[in-house]
Amino acid sequence: MANKLEPRKCEICGKEFVPKKSMDTMCCSKNCYTKRYRKMKPKEKIRKIGVCIICGKEYEQRKITQKCCSEECRGVLTKQQRKILNQKHNEKRKVKKSVEIPKTNAEKIAELEEEARKHGMRYGQYVAKMGL
Repeated sequence: MANKLEPRKCEICGKEFVPKKSMDTMCCSKNCYTKRYRKMKPKEKIRKIGVCIICGKEYEQRKITQKCCSEECRGVLTKQQRKILNQKHNEKRKVKKSVEIPKTNAEKIAELEEEARKHGMRYGQYVAKMGL
């Protein structure tokens, strides 16, 4: 099938070319297209000025989540965060150890049976007398 599209000049390099797909094509190659796209959307990033939470210096934030001005301050922050997490973890462990594990029904029955024998009764008599 013959190409029915008319030749045109590339907007970037000025070279004459025949568009392959449609008349919308403005560039002769991927390289020229990339240059055109970069011209259309310049990478002018507005960076926020942040204050380092470790040393207090001002710095340009590269990411929204950045909290420190340098690798040294980031290392200090990481150590502090680990220390806090370890403390919380150790506190949870202590709480788990101090919590009493609920007794099973078999253990409760065994205790009641021992008490009944101390009083000279059988389990059923003891439970009936105590109204449990």
